[in-house]
Amino acid sequence: DVINKAESHNQVTDILYAVYGIHKEDYYDLAFIAPSWYPEKIFSEDENIILLKKGVYNSSYEIYKDDLKIAYIQCGSGASNLVDAMLCLTNANVNKIVFVGAVGSLYKEIDIATIVTPKECMSFDGVIPFFYKKLEKKTYGLTIKPENIDYIDKIISESLKYNISVIKEKVFCTDSIMLEY
Repeated sequence: DVINKAESHNQVTDILYAVYGIHKEDYYDLAFIAPSWYPEKIFSEDENIILLKKGVYNSSYEIYKDDLKIAYIQCGSGASNLVDAMLCLTNANVNKIVFVGAVGSLYKEIDIATIVTPKECMSFDGVIPFFYKKLEKKTYGLTIKPENIDYIDKIISESLKYNISVIKEKVFCTDSIMLEY
């Protein structure tokens, strides 16, 4: 409903294309969403990285790696920017969506560049309640645990096969970090 109303109001039939220059009909094996990281931070410069649309806060790229066609959205940080990117991808022809981001610090015992996934976090999400048209105190300060813990464990196990260590830790989240995860 949100996307349909946005497209109608803005008189466009493909808001994903209008905002990011990515056609919703085009098939992508993956769509990466990164609040601030340029694709060169993740992919080598040997990969075929094509700039689709450059904006002050939003940029998009198409990347060809091996046999994969990848859409890459650099959406800017914050929960509202992430919601906008995810909403624009609502009708996209994408197999999987991958979020890539960074947190300044969890606590000093975790080394810089450690790959962490939340095992639980404190929610101070201020964006989702707007979809319900109400903001209640009870939505703040809740402990949130991932619903897909078996899948997360599988990814951690698979990563170890490639000598990539991913750890689960508690995180404290503002609305932007909470929603980004």
